[in-house]
Amino acid sequence: MVVLARSGKAPSESSMALYNVAFALILVYAVDADRRARRLAAPYEYNAFIFFFWPIALPVYLFQTRRWRGLVIGVGMLLLSEVPSIAAIIAYP
Repeated sequence: MVVLARSGKAPSESSMALYNVAFALILVYAVDADRRARRLAAPYEYNAFIFFFWPIALPVYLFQTRRWRGLVIGVGMLLLSEVPSIAAIIAYP
């Protein structure tokens, strides 16, 4: 995104959709691995729930498992998801 912003172009909608899906999938795998390591029970659809509602569900999950430290991590993940957009805004001439 930074390279595109430097050249005065915007990323395509399909590439942004791919980024959002890939980021959500990475989070789902991380939450699933963490849940299994902690031996926490969850419904069968829990991974789909995290995938579709991760901006809300991830901080809630992290708060439930790690309290305030987890909430900080959850907010950090929200900010991390916006790094490419922020970098493109900063790099735009």
